[in-house]
Amino acid sequence: MGEVRTLVKLKNIKGIEEAVTVDAMVDTGATLLVLPEAIFQQLNLDEVSKGEVEFGNGEKQEVKIAGYIEVEILGRKSVFDCAVVGNEVLIGQIILERLDLLIDPRRQQLIPRKTEILSFKIK
Repeated sequence: MGEVRTLVKLKNIKGIEEAVTVDAMVDTGATLLVLPEAIFQQLNLDEVSKGEVEFGNGEKQEVKIAGYIEVEILGRKSVFDCAVVGNEVLIGQIILERLDLLIDPRRQQLIPRKTEILSFKIK
């Protein structure tokens, strides 16, 4: 499977700043939403805690956990916190699960699992 990218609309839930739409990489190896420092500042997000992230090479780093941000992909929205690190927006597993999105590896894009309604497991 190649790289999957998608447009994502990001907005501080305080509604003070304008929303931004960016091209993001879908990273199934990531858990959280990841934002670079520049977008954290542009959206005027609050640092809500600290967290430790582990990169693919095994290196660990303490980072800001920021919130709270409305994420919209393919018309589906929810609110998340995010890790502030790196130089691009990464869409992790939690976002995919909450927005009920799947990766279509053949077309290298995100698709809704069910088009008519969000669907979740609670068992």
